[in-house]
Amino acid sequence: VPSRGSKERKNEDKIKFQDEVANLLPKIITKNDQTIIAGDFNVVDRDHIPKHSVFGEWEYKFYESFLKNDLNDAYRLLHPYTHDHSWFGRSGRGYRFDNIFVSEEIKKKLISCDYIHKPRIDGLSDHSAMLIKLTA
Repeated sequence: VPSRGSKERKNEDKIKFQDEVANLLPKIITKNDQTIIAGDFNVVDRDHIPKHSVFGEWEYKFYESFLKNDLNDAYRLLHPYTHDHSWFGRSGRGYRFDNIFVSEEIKKKLISCDYIHKPRIDGLSDHSAMLIKLTA
C-alpha cells in the first residue's frame, strides 16, 4: 500500500490503491477458495492498541474490506487479545501494519501465525516478518 510522498499525494495514491484492491476482492475470492493475501497494508484495525489518531475511516474500511469478503486476519484469529507490532515509528509507538489474510479453506488448516522480529531488530528491514504454518 503506498505510503511515500507528500501528505496530499500520498493519501490520493493510498485511497486509489485501496479502492482498487477492495473492488477486486469479490472478483477473486470464490467459495472453497484457498487464498492467502499478505503484506504491509499501512493501516491498522479499529481496535488497534495503542490507538493512533492518524488513521481515517477510509483506512479502517480498507482493512474491513478483507473481512467482508470472507478473508480472516490470521494473526487475530490465533491471538485475539495480543497486541504485537510489526513496525515502529520514530516515537517508538508500534503499529500492526503487516497482515496475512486467509480464506475459510486456509483458516481450517491454520496452525500458527506469528511476527518474527529478528529481521527488523537486525536492521534487514524496518518491518518484522510474518510466518504462518498450515496443516498439509
